[in-house]
Formats: sequence, structure tokens, C-alpha cells
Amino acid sequence: MLSGVDYQKNSDYMGNVRIGIGLLYKQFKKYQWKIATSRKKTVKLRVYKDYHYKFTPFGHIVSVLFSSQHLEKHARSFEYRTFEKFESNIKKGDIVLDIGANIGLFSLFSSQLVGETGRVISFEPNKKTFGVLERNLRLNQVNNVSAYNLALSKEKSKLILTNPKSNVDDNNSDSYNRISFDPISMVEEDECIVDAIKLDTLIESKNLIGKIDFIKIDIEGAEKFCFEGAIKSLSQEKRPIIIMESFDPHSLKFGVSTFDTLLFLSQFGYSFEQFDHGQWIAK
Repeated sequence: MLSGVDYQKNSDYMGNVRIGIGLLYKQFKKYQWKIATSRKKTVKLRVYKDYHYKFTPFGHIVSVLFSSQHLEKHARSFEYRTFEKFESNIKKGDIVLDIGANIGLFSLFSSQLVGETGRVISFEPNKKTFGVLERNLRLNQVNNVSAYNLALSKEKSKLILTNPKSNVDDNNSDSYNRISFDPISMVEEDECIVDAIKLDTLIESKNLIGKIDFIKIDIEGAEKFCFEGAIKSLSQEKRPIIIMESFDPHSLKFGVSTFDTLLFLSQFGYSFEQFDHGQWIAK
């Protein structure tokens, strides 16, 4: 029988072994990714069940998709539960908004779910990432997605887009872009200025008030400010279903919490389910 001291030493040893194996596996996946994309301009990845898409090998998200494909059969792959919510709530003919579209993962998935009679409207403020989004749409011959190189906020303005260090691999990561409300005169070398509009302004210009069925939003903590610019869209008798990613470490940088965002949405009659860590659906 192990003594308390021996047990603790054994536990510490096994814990260090697990950490070491995890780090080795992470490095192995990075090596696999470099080999897989070294001579290819595109990669074809299975993202969920029988849904496969072509991607240009740019950005953090597509490399994570590559690394987690083998987990799909165990329902543990990247954003698996979010894909489930999309599949069960989006139907043919729907109009879907993808706010914070990044490289277009959920725009591509939504495009297939809504079909030829439906429509997807995507927003990505980062110019470089937006170019990749457009290319991925072309690679997959998508023609029911309209993409806008814009940020969405509570008013029309110009905002600073920052690209902080990723806590995943300590490199600049396109999936960690976030807006800043600092005066644009304070823009730094690794930041850029982007145009922001109210969501209601664009939706009204397209005569789509009251016609939006589904909104996916992931804008690194600034979700409440986007909703403040969408009051008309949210006040309709037909409210869009919302899937939102929200983490307090992100939103508190703007002086709001996830609870503040949920409380704001509740005034429009929404109820909420947290279906995964930091993942919410509002109906």
C-alpha cells in the first residue's frame, strides 16, 4: 500500500507524464499540419458528420479543424455541439447572419443548411481574414452568401481592430481579433482602423427587418454593443434565434459581463440555454 507521501509523489509523476504526452501530441499535430499544407494551396476537411469543405490553409481555426477531425466520430471535435445546434435550428429557406465570420466555417455550414432558397449574410472586419473568407466561399462554389468587410456596433463609427497574442500557441492568431473603442488617433503599429455600422442599418437597407431567422455571433466580448445596434431587428414579433459565444474575460475588457448581455436580450423576450462552455443559445 502506498503511503500518503508516496501516493502524492505517484500522482505528481503521473500528472507530469500526462502533461508531457499532451505537449508532445500538440507538437506532433503542428508537425502534421505543416506537412499537410506545405505543398497544398487548399485542404479539404470534414467539419461535422458528412459535411466537408475546402479551405485555404490560413489561420488558427483551420489548423484546429485539421487537428480535431479524428474526434468527430466521438462527438468531441471542434465546435461539435455548436454544429448540432445549427443543424437542429436552421432549415431550408432561412436567412442567417454570421457575425464574426472569420474564415467562413459557419458561413459555409449555414449555406448548405439554408439551401438555394435561403441566404447567409456574413460580417468579418479584419481585411486579411475577410480575403480568406471570400476565397473559401469561392473554393466551395457558394453563391448564397453575401460577405461584408465590416464590424457591427451600436452606432456608425470607425473602430480600432487589435490582434492580441493568442493563448493557444503564443503567436498572433486571427481568431483573437477584437475591436477597441479607444480613439482612432491611438492606433498602434500592429492595429488597424475598421468601419463599423449598426446591424439595423444594413438589415433595413436590404428590407429584411422581421425576416432574419438565425444569428450566430462571436466577436470577442463586444456582443452587447452589436445587439444595441440591432434593437429593431430584435423587437420584431418574429425574433431570430441567437447562438452566441461569450466569456467574461473577453467581455469584461469592455466593462460588461455575459450576464449584462443576457439581461439586455431578455427585454426582447429571450430565454437562454448554455449548451457548452461559453456557448449560449437564445430563443
